Amino acid sequence: MKQKRKICEWVEQLKMLAGHASNLGKCVDMEHGKLFGMKSHDCHVFMETLLPIAFSSLPERIWKPMTEISLFFKDLYSSTLMEENLVRME
Repeated sequence: MKQKRKICEWVEQLKMLAGHASNLGKCVDMEHGKLFGMKSHDCHVFMETLLPIAFSSLPERIWKPMTEISLFFKDLYSSTLMEENLVRME
């Protein structure tokens, strides 16, 4: 639970550029160590950008696959799809 709260504290203190994502700090439940009420765009921002940063202190065997998932979503939802990225994503 201590680790969940640490992540929640980090999210609560994040400052995002205007229009990039809503105030994610409002989506934090410190008591239960959970994120809630995130809009779909906020989830995309978290998955694509914040996930590798938030969990970078984990062992590499855990962090690396999470980062690869993050990059997968970033490529998948990109406005421009590159053929080499699609091949790599398969």
